[in-house]
Amino acid sequence: METPPPDYTPPIAVYLVEVPNEAGEVSQVAGFFIESHAQEVLDTLIGEGRHAHINVVPIHQRVEDYDWDQ
Repeated sequence: METPPPDYTPPIAVYLVEVPNEAGEVSQVAGFFIESHAQEVLDTLIGEGRHAHINVVPIHQRVEDYDWDQ
């Protein structure tokens, strides 16, 4: 495995709770740095009978960091 460049910063994961509307478009209703917090909101929404999911998004500080991860 290749070694990242010395100034490389790994991405931070963000957990977005998303709900679709009738048209199939998705809206984010909440975002968290801690997965269990997103899961708690997801469980509440599902308990209310809503369709929802968690989308995990890696957040990079620089394009160069993103490029290296590709």
